[in-house]
Formats: sequence, C-alpha cells, structure tokens
Amino acid sequence: MATVQAFFFHLNAKEINQLKINILKNNLFSGTLVAITMAWRITEMGKTNG
Repeated sequence: MATVQAFFFHLNAKEINQLKINILKNNLFSGTLVAITMAWRITEMGKTNG
C-alpha cells in the first residue's frame, strides 16, 4: 500500500485528474456494455419463452 500511496503522491494534480477521468470513463463504458448485454439477454429469453 505504501508504494501505491508514494506513486500517487509523486503524480501531480493534473495527472491524478486525468487518471480519475480515465477510470470513470472505463467504468461508464463497461457499465453500459453490461446493461446492453443484460437487456439483450432478457429480450432473447422473451423471444424463446413467448
């Protein structure tokens, strides 16, 4: 943990913000993918059952 904290400490504010933005974008992207996949599976299940 100490190494990670030291690593972040050495990053300047701009880099940290960029990192946060990238993490947020990745979470948003994978979240959207999961939502689309779930919706698609539900529709497919509805087709076979109906």
